[in-house]
Amino acid sequence: DLGLWLAGRIGGEAKAKAIQLSMEYDPQPPFDSGHMSKASASTKALATAMMGKELAKPAALAASTGLLWDAALRSLRFRRA
Repeated sequence: DLGLWLAGRIGGEAKAKAIQLSMEYDPQPPFDSGHMSKASASTKALATAMMGKELAKPAALAASTGLLWDAALRSLRFRRA
């Protein structure tokens, strides 16, 4: 989806649609809960609980912190270059 959006921004909507057709990209997810505005209260609660369990794991927290730190350093280095 991001790639098609970017193609639309760079080459225009017509080209992005042609790219989508050539890839035969026609997503039809089995569930319509991909955004907080669409998800039910129970789905939101379960997702929050699941994410809470993952974030409570020290290894996951350390990994995500490391990724954020690396991204911040790359951003600073890119600005100075």
